[in-house]
Amino acid sequence: MPGGRPPKDIDLEEIERMARTFCTEAEIAYVVGLRPDSFSHRKGREPELAQAIEKGRADGRRSLRQKQYVMAMNGNVTMLIWLGKQYLDQSDRHEIKAAGIRTVEDLTDEELLEIAARGKPAKKKDADGDSG
Repeated sequence: MPGGRPPKDIDLEEIERMARTFCTEAEIAYVVGLRPDSFSHRKGREPELAQAIEKGRADGRRSLRQKQYVMAMNGNVTMLIWLGKQYLDQSDRHEIKAAGIRTVEDLTDEELLEIAARGKPAKKKDADGDSG
C-alpha cells in the first residue's frame, strides 16, 4: 500500500464549468484546492481531468461563437466584418493602382537614354560666358 495522503476528491463538473469560462489550469487548480504542479501531475495520471477541461473549453468556444453569430445576424457590423475575416477569408486589402506609371522595365532604350541625358548636370559657364 503506497504511503502519503489519499488523493483529494475533485468535482469534474466544477472543472468543466471553470474551463467553459476559459479559466487557466492554475486557476482551476487553486479553486479545487491543489497547487498547479500537483494538479498538472494528477491530470497526467487521470485522463478524465484533461477530458473535463477540454470539454469545458470546447463548450465555451461554441457558446462564444454562437453569441458572436447572433450579434452579427442582428446587425453588429463589427462582428459581421470580424466573422467574415475569420471564416470567409475576407480581409482589408487595399490595392492602389496608379494610371500612367511605368517601371524602368517598361521603358524603351530610347526613353532610358533620354532620361539619362536629362539627368546630366549642366556645364558651368565661366566668367566670360564660355562653358568649359
